[in-house]
Amino acid sequence: MRFVSLLVLALVAVLVVAMGWQHFRYLKWRRAVAQDHQPLLHSSSAFHVISYLRLESGGDLVESLAEARETLEGAGGNQWIYAGKVVLMGLQSRQLGESRWDAIVLSQYDSREAYDEVARSNAHSQAFAHFDAAYHHGMQRSAALNLALPMIFLGMRVVDVLQGVPVIDPYDRASDEDLAGRNLAMERARPAIEAARAYNENAVVVFNLMRSGGAAEQEANRGYDRKMVGLFAANGHGPSHMGKSVTLEGDAKFDSVGIVYYPGLDYFISLMRSKFYNGIVGGKQLGDTQAIPTVPRRHPSHSDRPDPRPLVTEPDRQANADPRKQQIGNGSPSLTCGSSAAQRSRAAAGIASSSSSRSPQADAGPSTCRGLRRTRLSP
Repeated sequence: MRFVSLLVLALVAVLVVAMGWQHFRYLKWRRAVAQDHQPLLHSSSAFHVISYLRLESGGDLVESLAEARETLEGAGGNQWIYAGKVVLMGLQSRQLGESRWDAIVLSQYDSREAYDEVARSNAHSQAFAHFDAAYHHGMQRSAALNLALPMIFLGMRVVDVLQGVPVIDPYDRASDEDLAGRNLAMERARPAIEAARAYNENAVVVFNLMRSGGAAEQEANRGYDRKMVGLFAANGHGPSHMGKSVTLEGDAKFDSVGIVYYPGLDYFISLMRSKFYNGIVGGKQLGDTQAIPTVPRRHPSHSDRPDPRPLVTEPDRQANADPRKQQIGNGSPSLTCGSSAAQRSRAAAGIASSSSSRSPQADAGPSTCRGLRRTRLSP
């Protein structure tokens, strides 16, 4: 009996250590690599807002984000959770139509009511006055569910190990024929990818808006989701935020929001080209979706040296003229303690310093909404 008690105690101790290790492993990449500053615990009434932003012609992305953050800081309990530069437009929603975004910001407010009050204020208009267009989408996030995600992945990994499921190799490349069948034109996206690499190659954060399809589509999508969760569990990355979608502007309807971290640009690109992903992506069936990859600012501890290449290249400018080749060509050196005061103020935006501006070729005709210059987002 004593042996059984000791064995149970040892198993409990191993479980506690494994859970602690798993939790802090996920917390480390969220804070240090993905530059995500979400508090682990928050009120059930807390409300999150995803802001899709397009810079006005001639504007500076970093300065505009810094001014927006400074203007909104504390209003309605506003907290700046994440700011990333868009790599390329990825999958675009049929409901929202083709739009070009330069950055995506995730912020938290005390409540939906607090956000609505801020959204009606002059401060909100001033905060986004330097952007040519802005689309804000809400998310109701459960702190308990998101806190439990690493433990859920740990449990699923244990089950996969016991069932003999092999570790997925995201670098096992699919054939050229399979990639051609998916029309995965990486060469066309290369300028945007290289610009993102100069900015931060250590993390990719994808913002997903998802609307469920019919019964058959949902069944197929569950199979796809299970395979992807297996990948996340085995390789130690995955969703940093999951929540219920809340429409704030327009009439686009989505069911859920998923914000997913991938450990590096090379990893993400290899995964998109892998046998694993190409073997399951056919099961990804949604009524509608928007998926946009971003890169966070490079943390000083991850920097090596300023990138000597031009911050905006001519291929970037040419590609920006085509909404199907949505790219940003801003590279950026990292900030250090010796940075100028102007650079340090830019760092408040949560994005690395850059002196480049958008090409005027990327602009589209604006329309007016809440004092902002905007484009029509729905067909």
